[in-house]
This record gives sequence, structure tokens and C-alpha cells, in this order.
Amino acid sequence: MGLKEEKAFDYLRDILEMYKIGWTFPYPYTNPDTKQEFGVFCPFDNCKLEFNLHVALPPGSEIRCPQCLREMEFSAGHLIPSP
Repeated sequence: MGLKEEKAFDYLRDILEMYKIGWTFPYPYTNPDTKQEFGVFCPFDNCKLEFNLHVALPPGSEIRCPQCLREMEFSAGHLIPSP
């Protein structure tokens, strides 16, 4: 699901609204309804940032760590149901 899809955009907007009123997501955050775990961490030894990633990524996706800016690969994907 990409940000151009209304459902994804609405979800992320709701998260930002929660942050705005002071709500936080514990790490690792697990959705109580779906039981999906959002927590990820940077694999690099001198970083290891832990954060919740609220978007689904297909297997093989890469994103930059928000702290050290190095590429993190999600070989199994993220928030993708296991077969």
C-alpha cells in the first residue's frame, strides 16, 4: 500500500495527530487488533536505533535509517504476513 492510496494516507495522518496530542507508541509497538509488530532496529553496530515503522514493505525493500542514514534492507519485508 503506497501513500497515494487514501487508506494509507489517512492511517499516517491519524498517527501524526496522535503524536500532536502527546500520545506515543511504545517500542516495539504491537497493534492490539491485528497483532502485527511495528518495531524495527538499525542493524549497524554503531547505530542500533530502535523505532516503529508504520508502513508495510515488500520483501527486499530498502529504506535509510533515520539516524545514521545508511540503507537498511528488509529481506523478508515488514508487516507482510508470513506464509
